[in-house]
Amino acid sequence: MSADWYSRRSLGNFSLLVATALVFYLCWRLLLPFVAVITWSLALCVMTRPLFLALRRRLGNPSLVALLCVILVGAVMLGPGVLLVTQVAGESAGMADWVRDEVESGRLLAHFEKVPSVRDAIDRAISAFDLRAELRRIAGLLANFGKSLLVGSSWFLTQFILTLFALFFALRDFELAHRALRGLLPLTDAEMDLLFHRLSNTVYAAIYGKFAAAFAQGSLGGLMFWMLGLPAPLLWGLAMALFALVPMMGPAVIWVPAALSLLYQGAWVKALIMAGWGVLVVGLIDNFIFPMVVGGTLQLHTLLAFFATFGGLIAFGLSGLVLGPIVLALTMALIQIWKDRTSAPA
Repeated sequence: MSADWYSRRSLGNFSLLVATALVFYLCWRLLLPFVAVITWSLALCVMTRPLFLALRRRLGNPSLVALLCVILVGAVMLGPGVLLVTQVAGESAGMADWVRDEVESGRLLAHFEKVPSVRDAIDRAISAFDLRAELRRIAGLLANFGKSLLVGSSWFLTQFILTLFALFFALRDFELAHRALRGLLPLTDAEMDLLFHRLSNTVYAAIYGKFAAAFAQGSLGGLMFWMLGLPAPLLWGLAMALFALVPMMGPAVIWVPAALSLLYQGAWVKALIMAGWGVLVVGLIDNFIFPMVVGGTLQLHTLLAFFATFGGLIAFGLSGLVLGPIVLALTMALIQIWKDRTSAPA
């Protein structure tokens, strides 16, 4: 064959490589808005696959079984969250009306003026700006918080519906996708098994780690409600645990209003204890529990698991809770594959 033929072939291969890279980039741009949806649908697929397989053995129809699993996941995950969000939105609107009434009647200022140090601070504040106008503004912020909460919940609901939609196909077509990946990746069956085993363990660790952190936050928050003599500590502890799982919310949705209520009642010490406990204990405990659970399950150093988790959060948002550990697990698995290949006898 002539050198000219080789030149044309090399140019064709290079053009094909550039075109392939371009379409892969365009596909990534298309999928970028749905990274969170894809991540959580695959994570839920791994978590619910044992149930899917058990039901498929009984019912036979994979589409029907996948639909049943999706309905079950939606009911279990969405029901309590919707009830809590609706309740908190209603409470924030009611609190806004209460603050506005207290400001207009003068009872709020009269209550705080009973304490000399607070009265002096209020006098200085009044001389600096219109305190009543600021209190009215706070009341307006509380009312808008309820509206923002509902708007944010609507966006979360849309994302959740898309996740369930993707989960249906992930469950039903799991074997098809698995075979396709085996055909595309240049790995042996043993190496593919290692890769999928690491990925499954990572997803389990990330999900269970998040639930363990939420349980700890709810338990510690409920314990402080009980110690401070606040009503329904079990109920509010459960609410804090559930809100710890909701994006952009967290247990502060519950303990901050409780601290403000104690402050208004004149229980300054209890209010400070609640605020300090909420910020330093309830708010930070998940930063330790989640990496420990992930690192312990995957047999990784806690510091590596910490960087993978919070690096994933910074890079990918909430879906980084799963994507960060997955990236680290993939890296470790590929390193193990290279070690096995290079150490194997020629």
